[in-house]
Amino acid sequence: MGVIELQDIIKPGIRERFERLRRMGVKTVMVTGDNPLTAKYIAEKAGVDDFIAEAKPEDKLEYIRQ
Repeated sequence: MGVIELQDIIKPGIRERFERLRRMGVKTVMVTGDNPLTAKYIAEKAGVDDFIAEAKPEDKLEYIRQ
């Protein structure tokens, strides 16, 4: 029996970059096609302020336009 863990790689220093943006008054939002549980985990690890999960490409574009 074996176990395989797959995980998105969070770039080193990204939390600090998001913190700098927050100090400048910029809110960070991750828009992803991942399911809500996965999106929440990645958002917390990366340090973003909010996330939108299960977004299709057209949803992502619409969010950017808003």
